[in-house]
Amino acid sequence: MRREFDVAAVVLALALAFAATVIGVRTGWHPADADEIVYRDTLVLMRHRAGFYDAQRQALILKEHAPPTSVRAIRPPTIYLVLRWFPPSSWRWLVGLVYLADLLLVWRLARAHGPPAGLLAVAVAGIWVLGFTMYLFLHAEVWGLPFFLAGLLAVRREKPWAAAALFLVAASIRELYVVGLLGGILFTLTAGGSRRHSRALPWLTGLAAGAALYAVQVALSLGVLSARGYNARFGNEHRTLSFLLRLVAPINSGPGELFGVAATVLGIAGCARLARRDAAAAVAGTGSVALLLASVWATRVYWSACWALPIAAFLPAALGISDRRPARPAAPEPAPVAVAC
Repeated sequence: MRREFDVAAVVLALALAFAATVIGVRTGWHPADADEIVYRDTLVLMRHRAGFYDAQRQALILKEHAPPTSVRAIRPPTIYLVLRWFPPSSWRWLVGLVYLADLLLVWRLARAHGPPAGLLAVAVAGIWVLGFTMYLFLHAEVWGLPFFLAGLLAVRREKPWAAAALFLVAASIRELYVVGLLGGILFTLTAGGSRRHSRALPWLTGLAAGAALYAVQVALSLGVLSARGYNARFGNEHRTLSFLLRLVAPINSGPGELFGVAATVLGIAGCARLARRDAAAAVAGTGSVALLLASVWATRVYWSACWALPIAAFLPAALGISDRRPARPAAPEPAPVAVAC
């Protein structure tokens, strides 16, 4: 049964990733999210030999008709330094590999808790991916997610150095993924044990490296900022019920909003249920809840690309599906030993 569920989950992941890619290719740039246009213009300028920071400044001016004034308007250059070497016609296809990696990693995270859990988690995560594909494919949030999910797997396998390195890569693509490093050290310090402080070393090293990289990012960004200009402020939308539903919905429709509410609540509940026996669930749950709350505060709907799939991996636990592990064969009873009288 486990093999059949695994095959079905992998086939479903391939099908959903392919469908999301094809939908994205057909969508092209119509419609296109305003920030996607910024990232496209940045990459096009970089392909014409502009530096990343100057290219991002010019792209923001084209969008806002004013130069940026804040460091947070400038994304880390990590993924764009890679994508610049590929023609624009390939970007929609390349992100399909990211979607596939996301779904396979969600499957790997979920399947450890029972054969059906992986299949259900892939289905839930796939709906989110289908919702992202029309508008989010050059956002750094999308490209950092596979490294964050891989970091969760390393946490489960008790490989803190590997997990910290993967979370650091994710954070160097999009700063939001620093929640992985923060969640890792929080879990380590609250787990107890005489060696908990020494086990915190990988996470502290990752945080120190991340702080150094961000300092470089700030220093380079300051060179393209202006004292007067425009920067989209946090909380620039009204936090109405309609906004909250859009925030948790992969698709802006009645069924999409209902699915989003259910998936979000059940995903968080599943992480909470598994947190005591699965470190990956603990880190995913704390990080995703923090990002969800930050999304509400900042009114950034697209940050769901960071938190929705990590909790989808643990959603089956809230339904009681992922509570069962594969039964281990019982140890044979020792044969009776004859005793001479």
